[in-house]
Amino acid sequence: MLRALAYVRTHGSLIPLILGPMMVTLVFVGAAILGSVTTVPQLANYLLPQPSEPALLPLWWFGVVMLTISATGLAVVVAWVCGNMASAPFYDFIAAKVEVWELNAEDDDVTWGRLFSDAFDSIHHSLLALIAYAVISVGLLFVSLVPVIGPVIQLIGGPIVTVAFIGRELMDVPLSRRGLRMREKLTYLNAHKRPVGGHAAVVGVLLLIPLANLIVTPLAVLGASLLFCDIEKQRTLANLT
Repeated sequence: MLRALAYVRTHGSLIPLILGPMMVTLVFVGAAILGSVTTVPQLANYLLPQPSEPALLPLWWFGVVMLTISATGLAVVVAWVCGNMASAPFYDFIAAKVEVWELNAEDDDVTWGRLFSDAFDSIHHSLLALIAYAVISVGLLFVSLVPVIGPVIQLIGGPIVTVAFIGRELMDVPLSRRGLRMREKLTYLNAHKRPVGGHAAVVGVLLLIPLANLIVTPLAVLGASLLFCDIEKQRTLANLT
């Protein structure tokens, strides 16, 4: 992440591409909060009208507030995911520019048509990965109910699965630009799991900071693009020797 920040300082043209996803995500999150706060209380009142008994009114309002908070939290998470998916063309543009600078890919196609095509593949694979992540996470949740060994498996397996998911998501941008299939991407990630996992672990910790994910995500994609270029340089050097 520090390398990504330093890279932005020396490549100022990346700043709009970093700010773009932040603005898109803010719009999604803002709409989610506004929609939840304005509609959930009305829906609750429609499904369960206010009680006529004054003594029950505070309890009713407590339930409405808790329901609104829960719905808003869920809506924000969904909005953040949707905002990141909608920002896929920006992330692809970041990867394209980094590859031009780092791999001397002067003839690289960075047209918006190419960017949206790559973004579509990336979103498709991200949805598949999200489903797999949800299924595995639910499975680990049930495993944690097993006495003694269950919580241990959950404690170890949970972070590993999360880091693997984050690493796949971050590296998906440069890998989608290569037109790789899902299986080919997983093979590539497995071959370079140490550097990818290290980067993903740092990003995973930073994402836990409230609101920090707005800036962490585009910088993490930039860092993943730089990591991809490093791997490609090493592979090219190995082939020459």
